[in-house]
Amino acid sequence: MTPPPQANLQSHVVAGTPAPKSATAPPYAVRQAFPEVAALLPDGGASQSFGRGRGWGKGKGWGKGFGKGWFPFPMNFGKGGYGFPMKGWGRGGGWGKGGGGGQGGDSGGRKKAASVEESFVVDEEVRVAGTVDYYSKWKGFGFVTLTQKGLVPEDVLFCHWQSLESDDRFPFLVKGLEVECNIVKWRESFNKTGGSVTLRTKNVTLPGGVRLTMQNELDAQKKEFVGGQDLRYTGNLKFYEPRGGFGYVKLDDGYQVDPEVPTELRIERAEVNAGGRQPSKMEDIAVEFGIWKTARGAYKAYNCTLPGGVPMLRATIENRVEMTGQSFTGEVKIWHWRQGWGFVKLDASCPLPTAAQQKLLQQTEAAVAKAAERGRPKEAAAEELVYFRRGDVSLGQRVRQDCKVSFTLYTDDKGVGATSLSVTEDAPEPATPA
Repeated sequence: MTPPPQANLQSHVVAGTPAPKSATAPPYAVRQAFPEVAALLPDGGASQSFGRGRGWGKGKGWGKGFGKGWFPFPMNFGKGGYGFPMKGWGRGGGWGKGGGGGQGGDSGGRKKAASVEESFVVDEEVRVAGTVDYYSKWKGFGFVTLTQKGLVPEDVLFCHWQSLESDDRFPFLVKGLEVECNIVKWRESFNKTGGSVTLRTKNVTLPGGVRLTMQNELDAQKKEFVGGQDLRYTGNLKFYEPRGGFGYVKLDDGYQVDPEVPTELRIERAEVNAGGRQPSKMEDIAVEFGIWKTARGAYKAYNCTLPGGVPMLRATIENRVEMTGQSFTGEVKIWHWRQGWGFVKLDASCPLPTAAQQKLLQQTEAAVAKAAERGRPKEAAAEELVYFRRGDVSLGQRVRQDCKVSFTLYTDDKGVGATSLSVTEDAPEPATPA
């Protein structure tokens, strides 16, 4: 669809002085398309403000806008695009569905946990009360405002979903919920803070230490089920992709359901029952599930588990057997933090039990065969290494290549893996060139 005539666009621009230099310059394409507007806009500078802004529609109209966040006066650039502070192309006379005209604004009220000094003292054993101020179910984090003021800077703690003590298959919080928790110091990494220390929640529960259990009750209030919330169907999980947060299940033959219900149903991340953990990549697995209908009439899988209601844990699917009672040490030889997996070389002083040694030998032989098949050097694959994943790293630990670690071991269908991995000695800093 072509943009509206520039004459019409100009009529919506507020006449006045040019925008301040502190605003960020719009994209070159915008300036070329709308020279009358560009004359009122700044040439460059720091970002002025972030906000939502209505933009130019969602899927219809003129695309989805020009990205996230900048608002030079008199135009507002926000999430989904930009709009004008006057009438714009809003609902009712709009150009494009859900059209622009929108409002600029601030960051939407989202808080940020303040940084503290390394020497800041925290009693991690003391339980504190608070209220959920913000929580994104799909992003898995939020903020808790403490009831007792003055304990921490700005009285706000960052809350990650892994700190929730929950019986829900997909742990989450809701705004306004009263909770209690412990406070821990957290060293940031791989971000713009440069390794600063912030304060986070730990062991978040309802008041009195009651575990969080909300999902089924909220589902009963908001979802429409095929045959009821507790009715179970059997089928096959064709695939689940954690990066996209979705997959598809195929309903077994023989069920008499409404003809509108498809035999293949989409499943979202929140309905993959991984026992309160992040579901892993899976494919071709026998499952059972419920079916629910969205407000738009789409049918989707609900509370998907292994047969018998068993949570879909990687440990269960891969037949993991923990080797309890013994700790091992080693050095991280490979760590792909973006993909979330790596390998550890065990110290020579830590001999493996016979069963684990046999599994490791089979794993190494399979790696050598795979390297030969792909035309890669066999020598690199021949080294006996134990694999681990991000979920096997203890909370709060920063793993880097060449760091020393301690861990326990397990065996599974693939070989030998490390879990409960903790850093005992950080990796040496790279030498600074002279």
